[in-house]
Amino acid sequence: MDMATLSGLATKAVISGSALVGRKLLTTHQRNKIATEAASVVVAGNTERFVEHLEGRQLRSFKEFVQSAQFESLVRQAMIASLAAKKDEAHSSIREQLRHGLRLRAFTEADLLQATDILHELVDAAVHAVRQSATPGTLDTALAVAMAGNVAIAGVRNSELLRQIGSLDEIDRFVRAARAAAKSGHAKLRLAAHDMNRHVDYSQLYVAPTFLLNSSFTREGVPPSGAERCSLTDALYNKMRFVVLGDPGAGKSTLAGKLAHDLATDKIAGLEGQVPILLVVRAHTQSLRTDHQTLLHYLEAACRRPGNVTPPQGSLEHLLLNGRATVIIDGVDELGEGAFRKSFVQLVEGFAHRYPLARVVVTSRIVGYPEASLDAELFPTVNIAPFDETQVASYASRWFRLNPSLNAEQRKQLTQSFMRESAAAHDLRINPLLLSLLCGLYSTVHYIPRNKPEIYEKCAELLFETWDRSRGIEVTHRYAAHIRPAVQRLAWRLFTDERGRQALPRSEIVGFLAEYMRAKRFEDPDEASQAATDFLDFCAGRAWVLTEVGSDALQPRYGFVHRTFLEYFAASQLVKQDPNPAGIWERLEPRLRNGTWDVVGQLSVQILDRNIEDGADRILQLALDHLDRAVSNVDNHLSFVAQCMDNIAPDNATVRGVAYGILKKVCEVPASARRTTSMTVARSVNDDSLSRLLSVNSPDNADRLVRGIAEAVIHYAEEMPSSRSAGLVYQFFLGKLFKATNPLPLQARVAEEIEKYPVPEAAALWRRRLVGPSVEDLAAGGLSLLYETSHVCLTMRGPTLRFLLPRAPSDFAGAEGDPDVAANATLESYYSQVVAGLHWLERAELSPHPWGYALTLIDLTAFKSLSQRARGSLLLLLLPVLRIADAQRDHGLFNQFISAVQGRYAEAAIESVNSWALPTEAHDFMVDWVRRPR
Repeated sequence: MDMATLSGLATKAVISGSALVGRKLLTTHQRNKIATEAASVVVAGNTERFVEHLEGRQLRSFKEFVQSAQFESLVRQAMIASLAAKKDEAHSSIREQLRHGLRLRAFTEADLLQATDILHELVDAAVHAVRQSATPGTLDTALAVAMAGNVAIAGVRNSELLRQIGSLDEIDRFVRAARAAAKSGHAKLRLAAHDMNRHVDYSQLYVAPTFLLNSSFTREGVPPSGAERCSLTDALYNKMRFVVLGDPGAGKSTLAGKLAHDLATDKIAGLEGQVPILLVVRAHTQSLRTDHQTLLHYLEAACRRPGNVTPPQGSLEHLLLNGRATVIIDGVDELGEGAFRKSFVQLVEGFAHRYPLARVVVTSRIVGYPEASLDAELFPTVNIAPFDETQVASYASRWFRLNPSLNAEQRKQLTQSFMRESAAAHDLRINPLLLSLLCGLYSTVHYIPRNKPEIYEKCAELLFETWDRSRGIEVTHRYAAHIRPAVQRLAWRLFTDERGRQALPRSEIVGFLAEYMRAKRFEDPDEASQAATDFLDFCAGRAWVLTEVGSDALQPRYGFVHRTFLEYFAASQLVKQDPNPAGIWERLEPRLRNGTWDVVGQLSVQILDRNIEDGADRILQLALDHLDRAVSNVDNHLSFVAQCMDNIAPDNATVRGVAYGILKKVCEVPASARRTTSMTVARSVNDDSLSRLLSVNSPDNADRLVRGIAEAVIHYAEEMPSSRSAGLVYQFFLGKLFKATNPLPLQARVAEEIEKYPVPEAAALWRRRLVGPSVEDLAAGGLSLLYETSHVCLTMRGPTLRFLLPRAPSDFAGAEGDPDVAANATLESYYSQVVAGLHWLERAELSPHPWGYALTLIDLTAFKSLSQRARGSLLLLLLPVLRIADAQRDHGLFNQFISAVQGRYAEAAIESVNSWALPTEAHDFMVDWVRRPR
């Protein structure tokens, strides 16, 4: 092993470790480039001479150790300590871990001390080289400082374990057994819509999803165009911990199983030798709700069942501390109520602090995640993007190739016809689970339903009737007429389980079904029990309904294969047992507050609308009446109503009522709540319902909604006082001042409708305040009007002052597309008001963002062209910005002044003030401010 190889391994280990404190996602090419550049400057020193004298087993052991996850974990510790300026404190711990790691790899005492010194020197050199090679902004020093304490404690614990371990043989045997169990247990993909219980190799069907960064809680089926995309491998390389968010059926559980298999089979370059530990939350819901065990306890349980591997004492903790295990937690949302999810979140966060260098991947539904989310600093999120057309076509082609009775040409034609005929169901087929169901339905009935309840209904029909008959299987059960009602009742029983269980013991299910069978068909208890047993066996053999999801000490437990089916059958039962809009709304309303019944609620409304005349209209009217009465906690209700517009076609009055109801809640928010001195929107403002309403693509509702929304916006802008948000919301719809990277689908159409009518006074007022407030506006609202950023529906309008900065003629266009605004005249008119507000200006606290870049925008020539009073206004208004300016940034015109003030060189700063030729009041104030002690 030459020095180039050794230094390359060390620097690549540091690059991998920097994922913990990375600010941005690096491509594989970028990572390799940094590693290569860093490796070239690692000083060989004594390392090369030491390696040259090693032979045989010691040389192999030395190379294996440098390539191991344990060594990678140690260089992560060194990287964090270096960034956090804790290098000296971490020195002894890292050295101790290096020494024990080498000891366990057969280094004798004679060579152990020197080998430890050599590796420690190599680690330090590699960390230094990578820090020198990384581009600015790649590493987050503040995050490293925050992590340093936990990393140090973990290092001490790792040293203790390493001292206790006499040999790695037992741990190595466990590693081999656990990896083999993961390889065999997750080797194939089970089909939701094919032959019963059929499994296929991933290569036959699996289409890798795309992930979106920085796009939390995307609108269903509409990924933001500006969102950065990445692969799972990129995320694993760059983030030690992250949460995968996705809609129901997006493939989260499939992804978790595939990841476990790929790690166990070394299919992910750079993560060879990892031990995947997959914890399926729904298999432990009861214990997680009632017991007080550590997460390590559940991970060890996951090894024992279903892996059938018992971890030796301390072995799993050793793997976690040394970066050899990857923890995959699937379905944190399946714990149900928010209180239980929050408790589990605390458990996971505590685990992350205790094992700060362990790789952890978590999956969850998007809906409800914000109410019990993991700390974003510990667990950033990535979203599973809906399938694009290429992915849909690839999946469909693969799916139809699974049918051995078709030849190549028939499969091709079937795929093409499916793509054509399912185009109308675009919003359904972009979901992998629903795409699978659509493929199954199309191959059987050659028909594509338009809405989800109809799809599920056809699936149930296909499952319980068509599918068996098409294969010559006769349903001989004496209770055939009760199969679907029993499934619905069982779904409702599970969905409303008081303990939130996602699966029930076999005896409990049989008892529940026997009671139902006895009431409906069999008077004899034994016959009812036997029928219930037959029924459970019948359904458990169908890949779409029930399956064994684990067991306790005595018996197996059964649950629905996918929560989507549980929710559909539960919704069907909800409507069946009380087919009355008022009764259903009474059941739904309390549950909509925490988002746990979101899917069931949507399905219930659609089923109700199909079964009862004006069913949807009546339930939506109840929802709107509730919104009129409620004064708080209506955000989820609003989103629910907006979502309904994509799934049903109410009458004109109801559509108009929905538009007015949602816009009323959005517009009556105080304008002050939408305006902040930072770029972060106030948490109290939730415009999700408006986003969803403007994303409706139902051809039955889109045109009517456009008209209704336009009417509502104009109405509230005319009726509500300017202190409310109506005027701001009006300006948001026009889109000229609020810039969005991904405009909402109906927004431009609403703007066209609005522009047909006169501009309401409140809307004109807010346009002026956003573009260039008048002196009267400043007198009424204060100078803060110039510094506030406005937020509506996840878009923003930056602070007015930024658009009044004198820029070069080539790039200055007034206030963002408003050339009629003259910065000089506006600033000159402010002078008296600004001088009167000096007391506020010298105490105003601004967030560094978005002002860090503002001073660099000022052009010297344009600044000199301002009148004296305009310059005075501008300099005084910039005082809060100058106070927080970073002296390391190039601020052009203000470089000398900022450096002098921060360096306490008063005379040099006053020289800058004199050069600006300010009015007397402004000049005297700035000179006095410079001379004040700090």
